[in-house]
Amino acid sequence: MFFGDFKMSKKNKVFMPLSDAVSEFASDDRISFHVPGHKGNGNEGGAAAGIFEKNILKCDLTELPGLDDLHHSSGVIRQAEQEAAVLFGSDETFFLANGTTSGAAAAIAAVSSEKTNVILERSIHGCATTGLIISGASPYYIYDHYDSEKNLSGGISADDVKRSLELCENPSAVFVTHPSYYGTYSSLSEIVDAAHCAGVPVIADEAHGAQMMFTGQRIISAMEAGADISVQSTHKMLGSLTQSSMLHVQGNLVDRKRLKFFINMMTSTSPSYLLMSSLDAARADADRNGSEKWHKIRTLVSDAADRIDRIPGMRCCREFTGADGLKRDIEGSRLLVTACDLGLSGRDLEKILSEKYRIDAEFSDIRYAILLAGAGSRESDFDMLTAALSDISAHYSDKAPEPFHRFSRQMEMYDSLFKLRMSAELTPRQAVFSDYSILDSEKSEDRISACDISVYPPGIPAVRAGELLSRDIINYIVECSKLGFEFHGPAYYDIFGNVKFCCVEDERDDMMLMGYF
Repeated sequence: MFFGDFKMSKKNKVFMPLSDAVSEFASDDRISFHVPGHKGNGNEGGAAAGIFEKNILKCDLTELPGLDDLHHSSGVIRQAEQEAAVLFGSDETFFLANGTTSGAAAAIAAVSSEKTNVILERSIHGCATTGLIISGASPYYIYDHYDSEKNLSGGISADDVKRSLELCENPSAVFVTHPSYYGTYSSLSEIVDAAHCAGVPVIADEAHGAQMMFTGQRIISAMEAGADISVQSTHKMLGSLTQSSMLHVQGNLVDRKRLKFFINMMTSTSPSYLLMSSLDAARADADRNGSEKWHKIRTLVSDAADRIDRIPGMRCCREFTGADGLKRDIEGSRLLVTACDLGLSGRDLEKILSEKYRIDAEFSDIRYAILLAGAGSRESDFDMLTAALSDISAHYSDKAPEPFHRFSRQMEMYDSLFKLRMSAELTPRQAVFSDYSILDSEKSEDRISACDISVYPPGIPAVRAGELLSRDIINYIVECSKLGFEFHGPAYYDIFGNVKFCCVEDERDDMMLMGYF
C-alpha cells in the first residue's frame, strides 16, 4: 500500500540524481577556476580538438584490433606514450587511466619493500600511504618548513634530505611534492643531487605541475630537475579528461619492469579509450603551442593579480619563504586571493564567488581562495573574476563586516597542524590490515590509528595509519570538528556528534627505525 504511492507512469521522468545534477551544473554558464584544465572550452582546452567533435559514444571503445592494449602496449598506445616521452623529456612515459593517485602509489611500490624506508615530505598526498601499504615499506617523514607569515608550507630542503639519508635505515626513495596545491615547492634539483649521491631515486608528485616546462618561469619541471619518476595530472592543467595522467621515468635507478608491473596492478583491465585519447590530444596540443599558450596564461594570471591587489581589501599572495629561508614565487598558474581585510575567510570568498557570481574556485582554506588557470582559460574569465572581486569589496566595505579576528581560532588550529609531532608504531600496511575498534576520544589516547585522518582545510593528514594518537593530535582533530572543519578518513561520529577514532587492536610488532626529521 505504502509503496503504491511511488508508482510512476511511463510518462513520468525517471529519477537520475547524479546525472541530473551534472547536466544542470553543465548547462549553467559558469566560469571555471578549478580542474580540469580544459575548463569545458572545446576550442582552447587542449583535448577537445582531438576527440570531442566526434560522437563520444562511438569513441568509447575497448581493446579492438588496431587499438592496442594499455597493459601490454606495443602499437598506437605505445606510440602515443613515446611521443609524450619526447615532449616531457623522459626516457619512458606511461599513460595512466586511474589518475595520478594510482601512479604515485605504483611508483612507491616499485622502489620499496618491507625491508626499506621511504623518505617523504610530511605533507605528501594520501596516495603515498597507499604505496606504502602495497609494498610494506616504512615511512620516514621530513616535517615541512612552515611560512607562518603567509600560512603556507615552505617544503623541505636538500639539507633535510641529506640528514635523513644519513639517519634513515635502508632508504629506497625520496618522495616530494612539486608543486603543492598552493603553488609552493622545494628546491627539487638540489634534493635530487643529494639523493643521487646516496644512490637513492626521487619520486615527484607533480599532479599540479604538468604545465611547468611550458610557462617560462624559473620553476623547472621534475624531469628537468633530474627526478627519476614524475607523476603528472595531465587533466588538472593541460586539458585531458579527468582521471587521465602520465608517469614519466628516467635514469637507471628504477627497475622499469617492476614499475610497469605495479602500474598494471593499479590499472583497470578495461581502461577508458576516451581518457587515453584525451592524453594523446592534450600532449599534441602542448607540443604544438604549449609555450605560447602558457606564456599567455601566466601573463593573464600575473595581470589579474596586479588588478586584484588594487582592489580595497583584496590581496594576492605572490611569494613564500622556502625551507632554505629564500623567498620564492608562487607557481604562476594560480591565484591565492585573500579578503581577510574585509572580514572574509577564504571559504567565505569561495562561497560568495560560486553562489552570486557563478565563479568556481578550486578550493579554499581559512585565509585563501585558490583559483587555478588551465589550458582552456580565457582572458574574459579573468575579467569576470576581477569584476566580481571589485563588487564584493564594494559591498562588504559598505557593510562594515566583522573583522577577520573572528576566525582567529580556526587560523590557530590551521597553523597548529604544522607543529604537531607524530610517533610511528606500525607500518601503514600493518595498521590497515590489523583488527580495529571504534573508540571515543578519551579511550583513543596512545592507541594506534588504523587509517589516515586528514582535516580539510588544508587536507594534510594530521595522523597517518600506524601512528600514535597522542593527546595533542586528538585535541587538534576534536577541536577542528567543533569549528566545522571537514574530515577524510577518520573518524566516526556518535549520535551526539562526538568524534570517534578507528584504533588498531593488534599487538605492536618489532619495527625497524622509523624516523621523523
